[in-house]
Amino acid sequence: IFFFSLLALALRNLCQPNPCRNGGSCYLNQTNFACACPTGFGGTCCELTLAATNPCFVNPCLNSGTCQIAGINTYRCICPTGLVGTRCEQRMCDPNPCLYGGVCLPYGDSFLCQCPPQYTGRCCELLLVTTAAPNPCTVNPCLNSGTCTATSATEFTCSCTSSYYGRCCELRNFCQPNPCYNGGACIPTTNAYVCSCVYPNSGSNCELRIATPAPQSSCACILCPCPTPTTTTTNPCLPNPCQNNGGCAVTQNTAQCYCPSAFT
Repeated sequence: IFFFSLLALALRNLCQPNPCRNGGSCYLNQTNFACACPTGFGGTCCELTLAATNPCFVNPCLNSGTCQIAGINTYRCICPTGLVGTRCEQRMCDPNPCLYGGVCLPYGDSFLCQCPPQYTGRCCELLLVTTAAPNPCTVNPCLNSGTCTATSATEFTCSCTSSYYGRCCELRNFCQPNPCYNGGACIPTTNAYVCSCVYPNSGSNCELRIATPAPQSSCACILCPCPTPTTTTTNPCLPNPCQNNGGCAVTQNTAQCYCPSAFT
């Protein structure tokens, strides 16, 4: 009994004076004493500042980041999606790294840019170059104000004005406007035209009449067949050189006037 009394006295004296530092409370166990340390301290006698030995004790990670001890007095922060930095202090999409209106999307510990259709690249910094489909009308192959219409990547058609024709409107239509007089029909040729005249008209443009009006009403007009080769003679009575309503007749390729009364 005496032994146990001495042991109890010795153990009781272990807390006197109080060995616990930094405000720790001393209590006895069966063989020794122990310290109940206040928040922030540890060790047998509360002699250790936990923040000095455990860098995660005061959780330096921001924005709900999780602190992990990485070594002696070192740590790393496991950041939520969209946050980066040593302490999760930086939002990946603030400021927006995506250019030209790109949308920033957090992706793990990085980000992705959702770029507009005409841009690409990690930050939408590259402009896409598109090649237009070939168009044979780009160089406008239709001449003389013709209108080109593409029918495929290599083929086209030309809508020509009335004065031209051909695949590229390269040929002139000499019959537009019609150069033939007196109802003559124009027939185009490669570099000119031919007039098909209505009787009794003649000439290269149907500008001549085959017979002139007779000076007397009883005169009959006839068409004389000419031998081959023939020559074209200009009608001296067209236009009528006789004044004051005088009548004109051709005599030996010259004009002869038949004057009304009181004129000569």
